[in-house]
Amino acid sequence: MEDSNDDKKKAMENFAQSLLNIEKDAKEKKTAILKNGVQKIEDDKSQSVFRSRKIKERVTKLREKAGLSAFVGTSGKITSPRFKRGEFLQILSRELLLIGTEELKNETGGIISIEKLQDHFSKTRSNWKLREKDIPEAIEILEKNKLIPGFIDKEKKIVQFIPVELNEDSNELLRIAKGFEMLNVEKIQLVTGWNKERVEKTIEQLENLGLIIVDEENIYFPGL
Repeated sequence: MEDSNDDKKKAMENFAQSLLNIEKDAKEKKTAILKNGVQKIEDDKSQSVFRSRKIKERVTKLREKAGLSAFVGTSGKITSPRFKRGEFLQILSRELLLIGTEELKNETGGIISIEKLQDHFSKTRSNWKLREKDIPEAIEILEKNKLIPGFIDKEKKIVQFIPVELNEDSNELLRIAKGFEMLNVEKIQLVTGWNKERVEKTIEQLENLGLIIVDEENIYFPGL
């Protein structure tokens, strides 16, 4: 019994030392080295030390320094399965919630197109191999569990992650804006048939909510 305790203590000490070595590497070497170090630790399935909250917190901080998702255990290659997809979609939905409410919150105001989600995901989580339907299905899980407001257009191309009060005109303008690099008041009037006052009022609401950027006459939709 005593030998067992000694082995466990030694394992914890060795693991802690490996974390120190990786943290040192982070200061001296490229981010790629840090990512490899984190993945090597997480690939070792025999590490019972992950039951320790303090160890998990330290690994989480390492992941953030490496530009990885904060969730421990998602460093290795993750491939979308054809069958028994429940667990995979739960993990994916958790990642998307982090992206929508934290990683892209300041840039998009919490309203993001599926295309932007896919683009951000591929840039920040290159170890994942997704199918085209994965992100929409994971979003539906978040919506079903009432963790996010959900899709705001009929074709399910724009997702609202953070509750904000949008009127019908604001929702309509977001739907229309998808597909345009930028818009202006005249173009919006042409597409919607609204008068100038109605367009400007809608623009003002979206700007106040941080969902659009108005640069002189041009209007940009960073979340789309």
